[in-house]
Amino acid sequence: MAKWRSPCQAILKGLRTESFSLYALVMALVSPNGEAESGLSVVATLKGSVGPARYYVVSGHYDTSASGVAISMELARIMATRRPAATIVFAAEAGEEQNLYGSRLRAQTDLNASVNVQGMFTNDILGSSTADDGTKDPYTVRLFGQGIPTMESAARSRQQAQIGCENDSPGRELARFVVGAAENKYTQMNIPMVYRLDRFLRGGDHRPFFEAGFAACRFTESNQDLAHQHQDVGVENGTQFGDHIELVDLDYIARVGRVNAAALWSLHKT
Repeated sequence: MAKWRSPCQAILKGLRTESFSLYALVMALVSPNGEAESGLSVVATLKGSVGPARYYVVSGHYDTSASGVAISMELARIMATRRPAATIVFAAEAGEEQNLYGSRLRAQTDLNASVNVQGMFTNDILGSSTADDGTKDPYTVRLFGQGIPTMESAARSRQQAQIGCENDSPGRELARFVVGAAENKYTQMNIPMVYRLDRFLRGGDHRPFFEAGFAACRFTESNQDLAHQHQDVGVENGTQFGDHIELVDLDYIARVGRVNAAALWSLHKT
């Protein structure tokens, strides 16, 4: 538990306000060396003023994606002074790198409680707009939206493909709404939809929500530099590995935050 206590305390301190109901969700994890440990997801709920039974979720995971958590926390700070019609949940998840444990637990908890989650975004890998070859694209953020749900039976998947409704999934509908609401002069961002659940052979915290039947999408930077992700900090043969604050594009993160804000604020009124 000690490993997670410090970041959780910092997140909770940043979110404490009378506007939220706050809780930490405890889960059992297994460390990379096989040792049992506990994890904590921090969840802040801003209750809706008109239709509080409608829920929208925005998250980041703090084990390796500080940029996504920063977006979630900044949105919470801004929206705490307002009264959205629907309930908005801001989450800092634990255990994403350990089989999505935090988001799996929360998605299953919401499903078991029949929570009406009408939309969920995860913000993951959004700290830079620079690719490994130096290409910069600071005004584009990718939005991943899956078609046929991955948990559908083979027969159901064939039926959906045969009648041509594979593009009408809750995830795709949500993604199209986001593009319409948030691709504008105020966010300054282009939002290309990627018609997949995630990058090839990769996953994120939106997946458990999508598999639970909720509309869920993922925001990810336009260009990924794999040398700066999941790497120990150091220099090898002139190449910088690992993450540094000097490599973070703060203006880019802020623009992605505006995309989230525009989408959430448009959704809460629908």
